[in-house]
Amino acid sequence: MRPLEFPYEKDRAHNAALWLLHRHGMQLDLMKMLKLVFLADLKHLLTFERPIVGGTYKAMTFGPVAHELYNDMKADFSFVFDPPYTIKAASPVNEAFLSESDINALRSVDDTYGSMDGFALSAITHKFSLWANHRVNAPIPYEDFFLDIPSEHRQHLGIDMDGEDRALLLEILQDRQETWAMLR
Repeated sequence: MRPLEFPYEKDRAHNAALWLLHRHGMQLDLMKMLKLVFLADLKHLLTFERPIVGGTYKAMTFGPVAHELYNDMKADFSFVFDPPYTIKAASPVNEAFLSESDINALRSVDDTYGSMDGFALSAITHKFSLWANHRVNAPIPYEDFFLDIPSEHRQHLGIDMDGEDRALLLEILQDRQETWAMLR
């Protein structure tokens, strides 16, 4: 079976980050923003069968990071880094790049976790098997997003799936991507 792949959606990813930054007064701690994006991606993947951002996730020291988004933010004029670790929005959010479900997932995650600092969010992500099973800087396969999610965070994220349901959804997504690959 081929690994699950979700292409990096640069415009959607940038606007998801900008959406969070605008909601927080145009700036956030970088770690906090990256953890909120991860949690929204996890919620969206398990609810709507695709992540918001897509691309590659890496297991970094402080938890999972959307690798392409992180690299893009360092080079894109839509974002300004204010040393040492604050990121600021330098352009307006364009919600046309975000679906209603993207915005709802971002809002839900931000409503639940947005008052926490980056270190608290990092500690939460360290409880997820998808981070704990990988060494630092290793890619995290999307299959691992379907591993054990601590029960209190399943509830906070509104993910009403047990392990069997997540395994079934993973199998469906793998079959779907395999079929699309054969049709190309």
